[in-house]
Amino acid sequence: EDKLLDSVPPESSICVPIELAQITHIRLGTLKGSEMTLESSKNPTEDYFVTDRLMILPTGISTARVIRTSIDCDLIDLYGLSSLKRLHFLLRIKSQNGLCDVYIEPILRVL
Repeated sequence: EDKLLDSVPPESSICVPIELAQITHIRLGTLKGSEMTLESSKNPTEDYFVTDRLMILPTGISTARVIRTSIDCDLIDLYGLSSLKRLHFLLRIKSQNGLCDVYIEPILRVL
């Protein structure tokens, strides 16, 4: 079952509630419609473009790893035309003494 944690602005962080401490996977997502808000969204799997499930379960007491993922989005350009875009991200997962930090970084493509 997928649960929506929160919307996180750039350069900020959230703490996961203790009742979700057993999670082993995470998905990244972005709302499908520009008129939608986090509060108006009812179903995370239908209202969001999402990544596949990514395992964040630490493999040891102190570990670090990097996962590359992407989200396929149907974006509207300046002229009102719809086009499929792929947004790429790096997840840096660091576990130290049983605490797991997940850092999400966008990957930029320079043309």
